[in-house]
Amino acid sequence: MSEHPRQRLGHDEACERILDAAAHVFNQRGRAMTVEEIATRAGYSTSALYKHFANRDDIFCSLWRRVRARFSEVLHQPLPERLPFKERLRWLLHNLADFAEEERELYLAGIVNAPMSPAAGQIDDEIRALYATHQQVLRALMAEGIAEGALRPGDPLDYALALGGTLHSLTLHWAFEGPFALKPAIDRALDLFLQGAGAR
Repeated sequence: MSEHPRQRLGHDEACERILDAAAHVFNQRGRAMTVEEIATRAGYSTSALYKHFANRDDIFCSLWRRVRARFSEVLHQPLPERLPFKERLRWLLHNLADFAEEERELYLAGIVNAPMSPAAGQIDDEIRALYATHQQVLRALMAEGIAEGALRPGDPLDYALALGGTLHSLTLHWAFEGPFALKPAIDRALDLFLQGAGAR
């Protein structure tokens, strides 16, 4: 039975509802999910769903784009300038935690359950560009930490990769063993990172 009552929605609202449903179904069924399952979850007939998406692959691509856009939106929020480096970093990571907790199905579908990247040399240009902009944000923040004396001198990329790996592991742990409150876990991981990378 559908979770949503049938009602007339504009195209954008209908697409949002369908993609929410697709995220939920994908987390349950993976790539075995069908358009019929997505339509049922969204409260639409299959024919009504096809008015908004061409096919299942179109839904997949739109779902990944939505996750990337949402993730980028969070990551590229202007950082508070008056906070010291450690608090700016904590502020950013807490915003990412809010995204994960408030939009769990979407986050799991796009970050945790997303298909593995293709072989080297075949990575989609959109994904490559997104990775580059995300790394740029973290590297710039790490460079500020070094300049402020909060981090030991070094390559900002090394710090960005070290923290990124820690956060990826924490995200998987949250997905498989949770849900649990992410912010306290992030704070503990961040404290360990700063103990190792922090200036003496």
